[in-house]
Amino acid sequence: LAQPPFFVRLARDIADPDPQTFVTFTGDPAGVYRSSAGGPWKIISGMLHWQDSNTDTTGFVTVDGGKISLRNLATHPARAGLYAVHSNKFAYVSADTGAHWLVSLQPAPAGTPAGTGIYLLSSVAFDPADTTGQSFYLTSRAMNLIDAKGNFSPLPESFGHLYKTTDGGLNFTSLGTQAVGAGGLPFVPFVVVAVDPGDAQTLYLGTALGLYRSIDGGATWSRMGAGSLPLVEVSDLCISPASKRLTAATYGRGFWQIGTGGLDPAGVRGDGDTNFDQRLDGQDLIDLADAFGSTELSPSYRWQADLVGAVNAVDGADLAALLVKFGGRP
Repeated sequence: LAQPPFFVRLARDIADPDPQTFVTFTGDPAGVYRSSAGGPWKIISGMLHWQDSNTDTTGFVTVDGGKISLRNLATHPARAGLYAVHSNKFAYVSADTGAHWLVSLQPAPAGTPAGTGIYLLSSVAFDPADTTGQSFYLTSRAMNLIDAKGNFSPLPESFGHLYKTTDGGLNFTSLGTQAVGAGGLPFVPFVVVAVDPGDAQTLYLGTALGLYRSIDGGATWSRMGAGSLPLVEVSDLCISPASKRLTAATYGRGFWQIGTGGLDPAGVRGDGDTNFDQRLDGQDLIDLADAFGSTELSPSYRWQADLVGAVNAVDGADLAALLVKFGGRP
């Protein structure tokens, strides 16, 4: 290669028994890679089956041999080896650790001419209640539709920017297209969707104009973080293992941590890795010190630093537990 491939995303295979199993992808040339038990990266770009033409390709290339540029990925929270990635127009899902990938159709409003549909896909998330991989969500930043020749046409507001499929990408349903005051979503680009791993009916959505939540599977939505989180672009989301805290990354306004309602069950533990870099180092020690003496009722509480104990608090026992593993991996 004239230039090394650019790795743009990293996700842990949460359901894999080995906590050091990760998946990533390269942009150009496109490829999906997996590392197990902290070992070397292995390419898992197997056979692609294109549902629109019922044809197969080997590796991430189009039917006519063209390049594919991957943009984001997701792992299923309840089934190991079930991965999804997406390109500008299509989603690719593998249920066998990358040996075979099923390519979705391009999301499009009803009645749209063949070859015309949504582009600028921005994120993908599995429905955790469906371990087959047939049910997943896609978001888009596009304000237009695009055809096979690159011509644009207006995107109907009635189709919006959030879509769900329950049949592996053959058909997509748009969500949140009613008026904002009636439980809908703003007609702006959507950046990221996340599903609560403990409740498949609770969805979080980062948009170009703030953060929104649905507790009924996407039927109705309300703004989240009003009064604290500003109406800025929310570019990424992370939900705590207990589903009680949401960390939102914003464009230009830093990271925000928001409670999702209620308290964590007693004994919910972090692993000490407060900055999620898979190392237990000085930064984690500093973060634990900053949270020392706090409980989950305190603004300074960090669940990642709460390693042991019968109550949710950061104390001397957590410090001792971190020092035992210091210098290693979570």
